Amino acid sequence: MTLVLSEVSKHGIAMAADSAITQISDPRLKLPSGDSVPKTVRTGAEKIVEIKSIQAALSVWGFGAVGMPGDTKWQIPVDKFLLDFASTVGADETLEDVGNRLADEVNPRIRVGAVHGGFHLAGYVEQERQAFPVLYHVNTGPDDKHPKPLELYRDYPFDSGRTIQQWRAELEAGVSFWLRNGMIQTYVYFAESLNDLMKLLNKKFEFICPHHEGQQFHSPLEARARYLKLQIQTICEFYRLSNSTAFIAMPVSWITISPNGIQNFEKIVI
Repeated sequence: MTLVLSEVSKHGIAMAADSAITQISDPRLKLPSGDSVPKTVRTGAEKIVEIKSIQAALSVWGFGAVGMPGDTKWQIPVDKFLLDFASTVGADETLEDVGNRLADEVNPRIRVGAVHGGFHLAGYVEQERQAFPVLYHVNTGPDDKHPKPLELYRDYPFDSGRTIQQWRAELEAGVSFWLRNGMIQTYVYFAESLNDLMKLLNKKFEFICPHHEGQQFHSPLEARARYLKLQIQTICEFYRLSNSTAFIAMPVSWITISPNGIQNFEKIVI
């Protein structure tokens, strides 16, 4: 059970995630009765990891645990795995290097074709003497019923067909771009309705949320991240109060990255 949101705007990169992880054990693992190990939901997992060496960030969805290379029955919590992986990233590695290496590292540790999930990877890239934010995805493909091996997708801007100039122009014009994964069915409708509500409140009462120029934030980028956090918190409560057996758990962590590097990282506190 997951809700991970990543946004790129003219202000920079914002990423937020809930803290529930569903761990599904390898079917070869058995209980004393001979039954398979039932899925386990763990809350308080840190799904966002900062990559300090290159001032980037990773977040995870769909995976609760990974195995050993070539033997998936052993279970390593994915948040612990990611934290260790991030510590191995060298300062000379690019985001593409990190994404490809992550796919190569995780594929032998999962049951390829049986699990659907992935990772958001975000940071700044310099090309043609220009630094610009990018948002990548390392995932098992769009079809959750027929997952493929993990692969790096350079969603924004490169796989979208945009040139760097077009990308920068759209961001400066106020366009935002997202990756949204996990329990997104309810969230997508909620986010659309929330945007309409904010426009209505602004028009009728000049009510602005988040107020990018307000004194309560250190920067507009922090305002964007806290707005993502608010959305996940609300969806968490929606699920908790609904008739759905699925759920998303608080607390929520978030991180922001500007051209100057990682600006804020609010980690999970239990």
